[in-house]
Amino acid sequence: MQAGREGRPDAQHQGAGERDGAQSAAQAGTQAATQVVSQDLTCTFTNGNGTKTFHRDGVRDGERTGTRTGSRAGSREGSRDASREGTRTGNRSGSLGYDIDVDARKANQYTGLKGWKGEPSYEAGNADWNAPTFGDWSFGDWSFGGWSFGDYAFGDYEFGDYTFEPVAGVDWGAWDAAPGENPDDCRRSSNADKITALSNVITPAAITDGPVTDGAVVDGAITPGSIAGGAVTEGAITYGAAEAGARNPAARPSCSSTARPSEQPHHNGSPRPDSAAGAAAGEARSSLGAVRRRLGQCPRPVHGDRPGPAAPPARAGAGGMSR
Repeated sequence: MQAGREGRPDAQHQGAGERDGAQSAAQAGTQAATQVVSQDLTCTFTNGNGTKTFHRDGVRDGERTGTRTGSRAGSREGSRDASREGTRTGNRSGSLGYDIDVDARKANQYTGLKGWKGEPSYEAGNADWNAPTFGDWSFGDWSFGGWSFGDYAFGDYEFGDYTFEPVAGVDWGAWDAAPGENPDDCRRSSNADKITALSNVITPAAITDGPVTDGAVVDGAITPGSIAGGAVTEGAITYGAAEAGARNPAARPSCSSTARPSEQPHHNGSPRPDSAAGAAAGEARSSLGAVRRRLGQCPRPVHGDRPGPAAPPARAGAGGMSR
């Protein structure tokens, strides 16, 4: 079995995660206005001229400031790293070899059998892996880019009081006076000793609101909303070290010492002369079988387990005499 890990070495992340948010703002504004102002002037003379009354209207400019609050919605894209652990299983074939520890061969036989010599050698072949099986993703923290906002939506302005020009700045209209009368008669210093009563009343009247001039928008704090995670983009798989399981070795040398047909002995017990290589192979198998029996890995042969020498042919007339 081989353990493996699937990650995103190229720092690719969890698709396009999106987070919404809202931003508050404040905006100042200035509103212009005009106001009608009226003036009533009355004076009473002691020289017999009686009481004179005068009236006029005027207009003056003013303004007021106010503020309003608003908000706008936005979103931003983000991503986060992810990884998950997994494993896969596989198998591979190989060959397992053994060496025999024996004394020198004497009279075509191995003597002094001591068992297997050293550790077996194993030559591995190519591995055949199955598809990996992964667990759940493990995510890191989100990393977001900049916000993308729409337009602000503002409420109504909250204004303070108007500030108007002083009376000196009023744009007055003409006096409403009787023919031949002049309001300056009431205000002329030369008539001060001839006037017993003087009234000069200025009355502010209706205000006509003008347009509002919006000022700069001051951005406020952003309140992040929920995150909508996108699909996970799988990256490359990085495999870890393989953990070898139990070997299933091939069968050891056979306990049978039977030779192939080309290696069967002649009637006199010697190998056939037509295959020297076959004779050597048969002898080696016979010896290996014997070694395994000596090592207790095979049952010892009983009578008839291996062929004996062929009986010599009978002579004609055995036991008689001739002259």
